[in-house]
Amino acid sequence: MADAVAHVEQHHYRACDIGLEITDRVKESFQHLGYFCADVEPIAAQQSGKKEYTVSLHIHPGEQYRVGELNLTGATILSTDELRSDLHMKPNSLFNTESVRRGLENIQKAYAKKGHPDVTAIPVASVDERNRKIALEIKIQESVASH
Repeated sequence: MADAVAHVEQHHYRACDIGLEITDRVKESFQHLGYFCADVEPIAAQQSGKKEYTVSLHIHPGEQYRVGELNLTGATILSTDELRSDLHMKPNSLFNTESVRRGLENIQKAYAKKGHPDVTAIPVASVDERNRKIALEIKIQESVASH
């Protein structure tokens, strides 16, 4: 939990967005640590100084989730093995939304190197609450090669 709090403390917020933005950042921080279904609700936000606010949140992190099956569909230009290595995710590791985002960026970069800069990689997550696993299907929509 300290890692999630440290991530939030590193950011500066605008007064008008303080409650929503902090809530989103806290939830995102917990998701980076495998708490995919974290529940974060603002309780109160009070200005404690000219540019300082005190924000109270109710946080229920829930259970940590792990990576389940990883499937890639629609790829013809790059092999499934190449795409899996770009994801940098392994089954049974902690599910981290930031790792998914970076993996999708890596896939797009790999396609761009092959002359296909407009590829789309769409993640579809299936949550298995009983086993606390998230299966991930990455749907690849390949573009026509650019010249």
